[in-house]
Amino acid sequence: MEPSVDGKVTIKLTVTDTGKGITKEFQQNRMWEAFSQEDPLQSGTGLGLSIVNQISRALGGKPSVRSEEGQGTSISVFLQVDAIGNNPPKHIVQPAQTISVTMLGFNATHRGVAALQEVMIGYLVDWWGFRVTPEDEDDLGDILFINEDVSMVSDLTAARDFSRPVVFMHSSRGDSEVMAAVNAFERLGGWCRLVFKPKGPTKLEEAFRTAVSKMEGIRQSPSSSASHRSLSFRTAQEGSESDRDSIYSTPISPRGSPKGSWQLLGQTPTTLTRRRSEEHRESTPRPPLGQRSSTYTGTSLKNEYLPDTPTAPVTGGSDSTTASPSESSTVEITPNGSVMLRSLVGKADPDWKPVVLLVDDNHVNRKVLSSWLNKKQYEWRQATDGLEAVEVFKEHPPNFFK
Repeated sequence: MEPSVDGKVTIKLTVTDTGKGITKEFQQNRMWEAFSQEDPLQSGTGLGLSIVNQISRALGGKPSVRSEEGQGTSISVFLQVDAIGNNPPKHIVQPAQTISVTMLGFNATHRGVAALQEVMIGYLVDWWGFRVTPEDEDDLGDILFINEDVSMVSDLTAARDFSRPVVFMHSSRGDSEVMAAVNAFERLGGWCRLVFKPKGPTKLEEAFRTAVSKMEGIRQSPSSSASHRSLSFRTAQEGSESDRDSIYSTPISPRGSPKGSWQLLGQTPTTLTRRRSEEHRESTPRPPLGQRSSTYTGTSLKNEYLPDTPTAPVTGGSDSTTASPSESSTVEITPNGSVMLRSLVGKADPDWKPVVLLVDDNHVNRKVLSSWLNKKQYEWRQATDGLEAVEVFKEHPPNFFK
């Protein structure tokens, strides 16, 4: 929109989904209230739209909603912001250069992915000066821009195609599969910048500027051979799922190469440089260690730690035997002969039941718990807070709540 007299411009931010929509009754009465949900059985807290409403009004704007049941919802926010002029963004690619970017994973029919592709092409071409090549083109561009599909990174790793820098955009921050794929790609020699959504143009510009510098370094590197650059990403896609899995399941030996995807893809492995080789390091003798402590079993405990107990004759039939001190004063607790003093073993009363002190400031919780205690035939007392619980505890004799 055109700037106003005071240098402000009105912008409109719209978020649209294709869900089940919102009823008219909920829109008119409770949609902007905190902790309100039209369907209480759905996940969530009911705070999202309330926060949007509060932030919008704090910035001097207002939200509006347009929804149709069974079709979806569109929520717009109108804000007054400062106009910054028409200065164009600074290009990443210089006029004399031609750097192409292949966008992978943006060809989905989903409306949101199509809108994302349109915005990304605007950044890459209009703002930063790249040339975007179609995903179905035979020759890939100088930089790969991958959206969401982690299998594409795994395919590049399985094919050992590290001739192009990769900018990988994903929505699941900290996802274990994503992190494993990126780490495997970089560990074997590739360069990948992982950008998590949502992310604005500033962070993306930083990622692509770094990718351009890495691309120039890859071109000048002697390890970037023609065979690597001619290896098609689609050739890697033809490999089986087990080819990609071997990247993570096969350990890489510093002296050799893993068996699996090298042979399956017909590639010659590159020998990895071994860091801090054990062969060139003078070993330092370890200091002598004292004798390790051992667990006392029945024998040592009987001989050293049990008090002297007078022997008592045990009569059995016509023969008379004498019980040893350990047999009369200890109880075996493990099959290997470990024992403990018999005096430490109490006798459980099968009819004993605890007396429970129930403390909760929520009367509903107390009612539920007391019903359960009554069902179990437990005696109980209750209190609404910690102070009252202390007073109840003091009113009863020692060991009452046991």
